[in-house]
Amino acid sequence: MKTFHYIIRRARFITGRSFHIILCRNVLIYMNKALQEEVLANISGILHTGGYLVLRESETIPAAVSERFTRAFPEVKIYRRNTISL
Repeated sequence: MKTFHYIIRRARFITGRSFHIILCRNVLIYMNKALQEEVLANISGILHTGGYLVLRESETIPAAVSERFTRAFPEVKIYRRNTISL
């Protein structure tokens, strides 16, 4: 459960860093919608502009944070981070 804490609360060790790819498979399915939105907002904050977010096929991006991501490949759940004001 320590891992959930890091992605939910945006721990110090990731603040100020930027990742080109984040694999987040089988994580969002265990969270309610509000928590999914918080986690995806945090992920978009540490994902490099144009970087990739990989989700499991059964996971979706809630509408509240959908403007932050664009589906990169229609056949799989791989998204690119958009250039937006955070």
